[in-house]
Amino acid sequence: AGSVTALVAFSDDFDNAVSNYDPMSGEKAPMVEIFYRSADDASAAFYTAATSLLSVYEGTISNAFDVNLGDEQYDFSSTSEVVMTILGGLLPFLVVTLIFSSCTSITLESVAGEKERGTLATILVTSVRRTDIALGKVLPLSFIAALGALSSFLGIALSMPKLMGLELGGMLVEYAFGDYILLLALIVSIVPLIVSAMTAISTYAKSVKEASSYTGVIMIVVMVLSLVSSFVTGIGDWVAAIPVLGTVVAVQRVLEGGAALLVGLIAIGINLVFTALLILLTARMLGSERIMFGK
Repeated sequence: AGSVTALVAFSDDFDNAVSNYDPMSGEKAPMVEIFYRSADDASAAFYTAATSLLSVYEGTISNAFDVNLGDEQYDFSSTSEVVMTILGGLLPFLVVTLIFSSCTSITLESVAGEKERGTLATILVTSVRRTDIALGKVLPLSFIAALGALSSFLGIALSMPKLMGLELGGMLVEYAFGDYILLLALIVSIVPLIVSAMTAISTYAKSVKEASSYTGVIMIVVMVLSLVSSFVTGIGDWVAAIPVLGTVVAVQRVLEGGAALLVGLIAIGINLVFTALLILLTARMLGSERIMFGK
């Protein structure tokens, strides 16, 4: 059986009390109390729907009852839970966007730019293995992009509680040390995946402009999926098997205080596997004269 996240309580003998109530009498009107959790999407949606329906009904009978006008605390979600929900909805999308932006600015010029200028051809005529060349492109770019992504993530994560009027120290204690480690691992694992994907695209493209058009489409798709996953409830653990999207969902669960370890570990493993596959794909394309020289 699931737990109750919303409750509607009516005054004793509510129907008769509403029928006999005179707004001009000065007496206390019959009460409808709705208890809910604003940090729970389903509970908050129920509260919104219930209050809307009751407001319409109240208007048809000349304000014969009141909704949530007592001294009770009707929202059982703490302030920190609400903030954690907001962080879980916004930060994953922002992090993915920032990572894509930082990766795009350095990867396209490093690979497609060198290919367009012809400097990459100088490296290809040597006896260096194509896999080593691909690794030499992905690893340094991943390190630089990871630094930019981590600094951006920390800046957003540390500033948002302040912007919402909360004390930062009280916000930090809501997350365990393991949560921060998992967040770090998720961000670090997704950076080489995105860099390797852009490296493969840049290797295939004939120019920086062509590579930018390809990565722009991919970025839009990933941003839309990240934004949708942040506001869609009930996503199962199976999503962890999808590159990038699994990381977004795992980060969201960590920030919302949910069970994220299994999804996070699977997402990290998937990121590393696809990174290796994309590096091998890049190496194959580097060895193709048709792709590299148009022959």
